[in-house]
Amino acid sequence: MPRRPRLHRHKTGQWRARIHGRDKYYGTDYSKALGRFYHDLADSHPIDAEEATVVDAVLYYQGLKPDEVNRRTQLTPLLTFAGARYLAVLPKSFLADYSNWLKGAGYAPSTIELRVRLARAVLSTAHELGWLNGLPPLPKLDRAAPQYRDLPPSRIAELIGKVAKSRHPWCVNVLRFIAYTGARPGEACGLRWEWVDLDAGMCRVPLHKTRRHAKVRVIYLTQPAVDLLNSLGPRPSGWVFAGPRGQPASSACLSKVCRSRGFYPYQLRHSFAQVAREQGVALDELQVLLGHAKIETTQIYAQVRSSRAVAVAQRLTPPAVQPLGD
Repeated sequence: MPRRPRLHRHKTGQWRARIHGRDKYYGTDYSKALGRFYHDLADSHPIDAEEATVVDAVLYYQGLKPDEVNRRTQLTPLLTFAGARYLAVLPKSFLADYSNWLKGAGYAPSTIELRVRLARAVLSTAHELGWLNGLPPLPKLDRAAPQYRDLPPSRIAELIGKVAKSRHPWCVNVLRFIAYTGARPGEACGLRWEWVDLDAGMCRVPLHKTRRHAKVRVIYLTQPAVDLLNSLGPRPSGWVFAGPRGQPASSACLSKVCRSRGFYPYQLRHSFAQVAREQGVALDELQVLLGHAKIETTQIYAQVRSSRAVAVAQRLTPPAVQPLGD
């Protein structure tokens, strides 16, 4: 009986396998190489439906989508739950059992929904290959309660005060700039003085998240942001928010410092959007301020809070309705 092909590292650093007498190279990334290799292997060496396991289905699914590296991490719980189980004998309640197992492991409802739907996609692929007789139905999943991502202004001042007492006081000015402008944390950390135009009241950032849609991201400066930059002493070049050794501020370090104090830097961006909406800024204007390519993204930032809804209700003049008989 011929040996089953195996994936091994070549001296060039690439992952290689010999299938049907031909050497195939899959690159240096192991997760992508494994998916592509198993996809080729399943096509050239058909797996007996009675011997196919959940691991086989997962690897074949990864082979169909080799470029989605994060799938490997998202499918790890499925392998932990039932990696060695045979597909031919999976019960109809398999996805429901998997959902309950994830709930018991402490996963959030949104994460459980993502993992279960991904598991169903894997089983659907196995069903198309004939490895699975019947596709387990998708269970009823708990919806995550909507969580507001912004912080009240009083809370922002308290949290930034805690950061000021840490070993990373340079984080304070970065956080203030995010709260004053709604800039992304990465944009604030990588800001350079060459991009700042205080007279025009804006910063032109060439490297940004939505550069596919716009060549330059413009950060519009509020007056508190202008005062903050003036206090730092405008210079012709260099990093605006430099670390203790003169290096650019690290967004990873900033996030770590904030998480240890119970919040995320991105929440300040949401808080800026919420305050802007409460002050009457239109949705399309807010889209420009935040630098969103699509207004649908801005709508996520502009969810109506109860305080704003109360203020709107107090401004309304409802129709006068007299009860019958009066």
